[in-house]
Amino acid sequence: MSHEVKHTVQDMLRNAATVYEKKNLEYGNTYKRTGAVIQEMFGEDPPLLETAEDYNRFAILAMIAGKLTRYATNFNHTGHEDSLIDISVYAQMLRELDK
Repeated sequence: MSHEVKHTVQDMLRNAATVYEKKNLEYGNTYKRTGAVIQEMFGEDPPLLETAEDYNRFAILAMIAGKLTRYATNFNHTGHEDSLIDISVYAQMLRELDK
């Protein structure tokens, strides 16, 4: 007997909700705090985003900030290894874009 995978919109949305609920238990609502973290990092000198390259650099920096926020959420529970790995990759991507 073969196991048929359903790919209806309803099934995919139910699956997405399940993934969201699982990840939200692990990360909390970090996506609601990341903007404040980024804003605080820049303080009184917000970034000037004029070119596609500027936006590319900012996007990677925002990803790093999100991962740091996730790590901080799990700090008292041995951190979050996946976020640390992602941060190291994003840091090298940002380094490449800075050159």
